[in-house]
Amino acid sequence: MDAVVEKKSRNSRWSRDPVRGRDGSAIAIYPTERDIEIFKLLARYHYLSSDYIHAFVSGNPKALIHRLNLLSRKPNLYLARPPQQRQCADASYRLLTYALDEAGARALRERDLPVLLKSSRHNFIHELMIAQITPSASRVPATSAPAWSAARESSNSAPSSNSFSPRKAPSTLDAATLCQ
Repeated sequence: MDAVVEKKSRNSRWSRDPVRGRDGSAIAIYPTERDIEIFKLLARYHYLSSDYIHAFVSGNPKALIHRLNLLSRKPNLYLARPPQQRQCADASYRLLTYALDEAGARALRERDLPVLLKSSRHNFIHELMIAQITPSASRVPATSAPAWSAARESSNSAPSSNSFSPRKAPSTLDAATLCQ
């Protein structure tokens, strides 16, 4: 009974090593319609974490994370995990951020959908912030007007004793104008 049982080792969340099936071969997948929706989101916003992707495509979050994992590993490589996200101190336990990879862009082009891949991005943190703010702002209902718009509309009408008028900025700074 000298049978050696090979223990399966876990893949690092940062590697692109393939996920192996029970028989030991790499799991290859083909994009579904839901995957295409994910690719469209990433083509539009460039970077999104799994919770933002889940907010758009819904479904089971655990199954979505597993699917994103398969889409970002060999031999599939439809999605990329930007390496810059590892620079954060809490990167090992945060949700992963995804970007569209070349195979994902090719899948969109095959369906005659426009894709613009920017080869290099200069400021990952800034672009990630924009990618998180933009979808959040686009999901706000059009009927809810921000509070400042009501004040703006009232200032365009005839002035009243209750209307808001901003203080004129002083041209020179001195103690008398600062204490007003």
